[in-house]
Amino acid sequence: LTAQTFRNFGQDPHSFIPSFENHTERTHPDDREMMKQTVQGAILSRKPFDYYHRLIRRDGSVRTLHARGRAIYDRDGKPVRMVGTGQDVTERIALEAERTSLVAAEVASRRAGFLRQATLGLYESMDYESRLVQLAKFVVPTLGDWCAVDILEEDGRFNRLAVVHSDPKKIELAKELEERYPEDPELPTSRWNVLASGKPVLFREITDEMIDAGARDPVHAALIRALGLSSFITVPLIAREAKLGTLTIVMAESGRHYDESDVELAMDLSRKAAIAIDNARMHTQLMGKTAELEEQAARLERVVQELGGANEILNQQATEMELSQEALQKSSSELEMQTDELQRANRELAQSQAEAEKANHAKTEFLAVMSHELRTPLNAINGYTELMEMEIGGVVTEAQREYLARIKKSGTFLLGLINDVLNFAKVNA
Repeated sequence: LTAQTFRNFGQDPHSFIPSFENHTERTHPDDREMMKQTVQGAILSRKPFDYYHRLIRRDGSVRTLHARGRAIYDRDGKPVRMVGTGQDVTERIALEAERTSLVAAEVASRRAGFLRQATLGLYESMDYESRLVQLAKFVVPTLGDWCAVDILEEDGRFNRLAVVHSDPKKIELAKELEERYPEDPELPTSRWNVLASGKPVLFREITDEMIDAGARDPVHAALIRALGLSSFITVPLIAREAKLGTLTIVMAESGRHYDESDVELAMDLSRKAAIAIDNARMHTQLMGKTAELEEQAARLERVVQELGGANEILNQQATEMELSQEALQKSSSELEMQTDELQRANRELAQSQAEAEKANHAKTEFLAVMSHELRTPLNAINGYTELMEMEIGGVVTEAQREYLARIKKSGTFLLGLINDVLNFAKVNA
C-alpha cells in the first residue's frame, strides 16, 4: 500500500485498512453495482479490469478514481487476491470537460457563422437556379469535398441543377456514373425516399465492402472507387410542405467522416435553402402572372377600340333607318349581329377584368412577401451595426464609427423604402 492509496480515501493510514469491502463502502452508491459487476466479470474471465468510479472520502468530498488491476489465482485456479492501482483523475476529468465545452462552443459559433453567410448568399439572386449554384459553391470545401443539389421535376425525375467539386474531371466522372447506372428509386437511401420521408441519410464511412455490395457490376464498382468517396449526407429540401429536392454533401479527398452534428448542420442549411428556392420560384411565377396581366390589358384595350367602332356603325345605321323601311329591316338584322358581338365582347371584358384583379392581388401579395423577406436581413444589419457602435465586440475607432453610421443610415433608408412598399401593398389591398 502507498501513501497515495490513503490520500485517495482521505483516511489515516494508522486507522484505515484498505479492503474490497471498505472500498465498496466508500464507492458512490450510483457506481457500486457497476464496480462489483466489472470486478466479478474480470475474475471470471481471468482478464484485467479497467474502469472509472466515484469515491466518497471521509470529509464528504467526491473524487473520481481510475481503477486498473487483475486477480491473482492459486494452483487450483481459485482467486486469492487482487493487485492494481487507483489513480485520482478528478482534476483531469474536470479539465477535459472544460476543454470539451470550449471546443463545442467554438464549433457552434463557427457553424452559426457558416449558416449566416450561406443564407446571405442564397438571396444574392432572384433566379433560383443561380441560388442553388451559389449554395453548392459555398458548401465546398467548408462542409465537404463535393456538393450536389437535385430538384424534383413534375414528371417525378430528379434534375441535377448544381454540382461542385474542385476537379472538373471528377464532375464528368460523376455525370458518367449517373447516366450509366441511374439510382434505384426503391432503395431506402435513394433521393426519392429521402424526400418522401423528410429524413436525412448518413453514411459515416464508405468501405470497399459497401461498394462491392452495392455495385451492379465490376465497372460500376470501379467508377465509384474512382470518385474516392469516404462519407456522405443527403438531406431533403422542403418548404411549406412542398417537396422540392435534395442536397447531398460528400467527403472524398479530405478523408474526413461525417457524424450526427454534421447532419444537424446540413438539415439547418437545407431548411434555409428550401425557403430561398421557394421564394425564388414564387417570384418567377409572379413575374409570369404580371406578363399575362399586361397581355390581357392590351387585349382589353383592343376590345374597347373595337366596341367604339361598333358604336359608330350603329349610330350610322340608325340614321339610315329613318330614310327607308327597307334599309331599316336590313339594318335591324345587322344590328342583331352587332349586338351579339357586343355581348360576347362584354363577357370577354368581364372575364379579363376578373383575371386582372386576380393577377393584381397576386402582385400585391408578392410585394408584401418580398418586403418582409428583405426586412429580416436589413433588421439584422441594423441590429449588428448598433451592437458594433455600442462596442459589444470590441473598441471601435472613429473611422469605423463613421463607416457604421453610413451603413446604419443606408440600412434605415432602405428599410424606409421597404416600409413604403408594404404601405403601398396595404393601401392597394
